[in-house]
Amino acid sequence: WRTRKDSNITEQHFLTQLQDVGILALTPARVVCGARIASHDDRFLLHLAEKTGGVVVTNDNFREFVDESPTWREIIQRRLLQYTFAGDIFMVPDDPLGRNGPGLHRFLQEETSFRARPTPYSLASGSHLPLGISPFLMQSEGGGQLL
Repeated sequence: WRTRKDSNITEQHFLTQLQDVGILALTPARVVCGARIASHDDRFLLHLAEKTGGVVVTNDNFREFVDESPTWREIIQRRLLQYTFAGDIFMVPDDPLGRNGPGLHRFLQEETSFRARPTPYSLASGSHLPLGISPFLMQSEGGGQLL
């Protein structure tokens, strides 16, 4: 998804609404001399999960970041939630950490024995999100701001 209209995205207005209320954030990108320069969006996801104690919904394994820090290793090992689509139905596993791990409900709870307590987090504007709402990131096409 990008900040400009794309005819291939049939429900782009939902993404725009999420961005307008501060739930969706765009990772910075810019165009310099015709070349697009974008930071590695996976790093933003890991930083955000670290700052908020959040779960990353992804099918990426983040192998290249496992050795960057002990905190990122913990996020990658214990706080990634994989998903699939069955037709147009979005599905996540009932046992995100495998058969011997916690169930989905416990996995998503904020303070448990297997999840680190989040550090204080606020949006760039200084406002806070309502309880239970976590921002998520998407790569932007042109703007150079993290919203």
